[in-house]
Amino acid sequence: MAEVAVLAAHGERLYVVIPVYNEQASVGHVIRDWVSTLDALAIDFRLLALDDGSHDDSASVLAALARAEPRLELICKPNSGHGKTCIFGYREAISRGATWVLQIDSDGQCDPQYFAAVWRRRTRAPAVFGVRLSRDDGFGRSVVSWLCERVTRALSGASVRDPNVPYRLLRSDLLAAAIEDFPSDFKLANILLSVIVQRALEGRVEFVEIGFRRRAGGEPSVKWAKFAMEGLSLSRSLWRSKEHAAARARAVAQL
Repeated sequence: MAEVAVLAAHGERLYVVIPVYNEQASVGHVIRDWVSTLDALAIDFRLLALDDGSHDDSASVLAALARAEPRLELICKPNSGHGKTCIFGYREAISRGATWVLQIDSDGQCDPQYFAAVWRRRTRAPAVFGVRLSRDDGFGRSVVSWLCERVTRALSGASVRDPNVPYRLLRSDLLAAAIEDFPSDFKLANILLSVIVQRALEGRVEFVEIGFRRRAGGEPSVKWAKFAMEGLSLSRSLWRSKEHAAARARAVAQL
């Protein structure tokens, strides 16, 4: 109970943005797991689930959960991909009065056991990022994350850590400034967001070491055969967006 008292947010509201695409096998467990964790920490929270045009029963599962859990809101939208869905969700959370915005994925890999440490760090920094030190989803995924970090650093000029991690807590005013005029053609949007925020705040970002679980079900949205294509697309997008990232970083740094 002492920890709950310390972690309780007075006058703060957390919005958890959860993009969903064909995750009927996992999303129910994810919602219940996170509701239980956030309740235990006495946080004023809302869950914002964004069904990105799923072809399975994800939307039906979420609709049933939302009827039983008033703090869960479901938005169904046409498919636009993970990155654009995240940006859409961030804007929706900000418009609803979020103080803090957390993004997690709906496949069960984001383990809520690490969130207490993330939430504590918000008193020391306006941005807290998870850093995946261990992954239960295979060595290959660890290699992809390592390569993503190296490519992002080389092409953006920013010293980023784990730029595509979905486990990130951002103060809403900082987030709003970071995603203003966000490039609509930047597919891996969370990587550009990491570049902007980590470049703007430099040593003022807090990092929490996390483990990444295996998927609870379903299939990853990016198959192995597409990783090379995604890497090439990322490289081109980062290069084209260098000036935008620098300008947004300067705006964020002034907050």
